[in-house]
Amino acid sequence: MDNKDTHEFVEKLQENQEKAKKNKEQHGRGNPSEKLPNHKH
Repeated sequence: MDNKDTHEFVEKLQENQEKAKKNKEQHGRGNPSEKLPNHKH
């Protein structure tokens, strides 16, 4: 893996972390105890 690939990988990783954080904040409203049952598919 050359530097360009590594850089792109890191950028994607950070992008996904940002999205995950926003999703968590949106789903995290209300009681924490309500969070777990919602994630059972």
